[in-house]
Amino acid sequence: MTTVGSGSSESRKTAFRYLFFASVVLCILGFFSLVAFSHHFIYAPTTPNEASNNIVAWNNHGTYHYITPREDIIKNSLIAFCTAMFLSAALFGYLDQKK
Repeated sequence: MTTVGSGSSESRKTAFRYLFFASVVLCILGFFSLVAFSHHFIYAPTTPNEASNNIVAWNNHGTYHYITPREDIIKNSLIAFCTAMFLSAALFGYLDQKK
């Protein structure tokens, strides 16, 4: 015998599970994209170069490299994306465990 609304609870739980796994996968993908993009910064000039538009200082563990404003926007966007995906994975993981 089933109660009214029990199917809705199971479908909601399944939806949270799918959202949790999607958030985890996107968080991992975003993290490795940030790592790969940061590897590009290692080869950036260590002095400002207005000819190539490398004018934004980026501190990498005490070593300053100068990147372009566009690269700075991409770097900040990847950091925000990783943070959002981590928080959403944590939220959906918490909601999935809550009964």
